[in-house]
Amino acid sequence: MILANNVDCYRLKKTTVDVPTLFIAAERDNVLRPAMSHGMEKNLPRLTRGSVSASHWAMIQKPDEVNRIVKRWLDTAVFVGKSSL
Repeated sequence: MILANNVDCYRLKKTTVDVPTLFIAAERDNVLRPAMSHGMEKNLPRLTRGSVSASHWAMIQKPDEVNRIVKRWLDTAVFVGKSSL
């Protein structure tokens, strides 16, 4: 069964997003389980992954760790050392 809001996805000629992309998994998230992200690299060839030991609210529970991951990604994948965060 194809859901109505996904129909356009099946008509796409290109199924990859070729921009730097960061995904930070919350290792103890019971809503968006880390396993749900398996296979993202297929559509996001420039994907960088990070993870924190937190539940669904990782940015609130582990803000310093999340910010370190984001800064490292910005420095290495986006601004190549020019980030001033």
